[in-house]
Amino acid sequence: MVPTKGMAFPTYDDPYNFYKTYAYHAGFDIKKSRTHKSIHEVCCTREGKHVSKVADCDRERKKPSKKMGCKAYVKLRHNYDGGVLSSVQYDVVELQHNHPLTPSPSAVKPMRAHKNHDDTAMKIVDIMQESHVPQSCIMGVLYDLHGGLDKIPFTTRDVENRKAANVRMENANDINKLLEFFNECTLQNPKFYWDAQLDENDQDPAMAVAVGRCFPGIIHRLCRWHILNCHSDPLNTIFERNEQIEPDMMLCINQTYKPYEFETSWDQFLKRYDLEGCPIMKALYDIREKWVPAFFRKDYCGRMTSTQRSESMNKLVKHKFVD
Repeated sequence: MVPTKGMAFPTYDDPYNFYKTYAYHAGFDIKKSRTHKSIHEVCCTREGKHVSKVADCDRERKKPSKKMGCKAYVKLRHNYDGGVLSSVQYDVVELQHNHPLTPSPSAVKPMRAHKNHDDTAMKIVDIMQESHVPQSCIMGVLYDLHGGLDKIPFTTRDVENRKAANVRMENANDINKLLEFFNECTLQNPKFYWDAQLDENDQDPAMAVAVGRCFPGIIHRLCRWHILNCHSDPLNTIFERNEQIEPDMMLCINQTYKPYEFETSWDQFLKRYDLEGCPIMKALYDIREKWVPAFFRKDYCGRMTSTQRSESMNKLVKHKFVD
């Protein structure tokens, strides 16, 4: 059925779901638009014109927009009787689009308004992902459960996003779970003992001792990115005072070639922005010999400034020696 002007429904959800069903079969996405006291509008997601918040000359990559001024929409009017909602009707119905429609199930399924996440299927997906079942096998199981690829209510990207969301949730609470586990062990076995120490700076002293013993003569250099990232919150507060503080600080760190040059430049930087008593700046300065590049100019570090694991060393070897 096609929405027509004057069609009335008992609740607000009914006309919206009716238009949503029509949009699914017609092949376009919808969204809730303007809202007034007694009037709601639901329109095609391609309505309006895209207004960029970034100048084209400053944009690093092109960001296409699907907005193209489509005028298709419906206006829902709420009718009241004695202050009680009596009906909701289509007051205006515009069905003409200025773009091609895609009524095929495979094209409609990724659209936001038509996504229908089956909770039961998602629980099965969670179990398979926890068991490290490959993505292709998961999609194969969903294919068999729903009787076809076009009948699966979500896409491969949705399944991947589900896994990423679960990983973030797990990582956000993993320390608390570990502490709870230790507490349970203590309750079950009074002889079980555990203790925790907080390493705020991510500079493990035991690791430093182990490196010195196991690799005598080795250069133990702390990752510059991780050092600054550990203090990102207080540093960002400082950077907000003046937009020039951050570039001047990075200039001291990256563009000095001798230890005394860094120390002189750092001292001038602190005086310039009245940061001489700042505890964060003092903490960074106290361990300068472990992470500031000026103290490693005489040592060959393979242009390494960060920890390995698909970072600078991987890129250096791949693009300089392999390609």
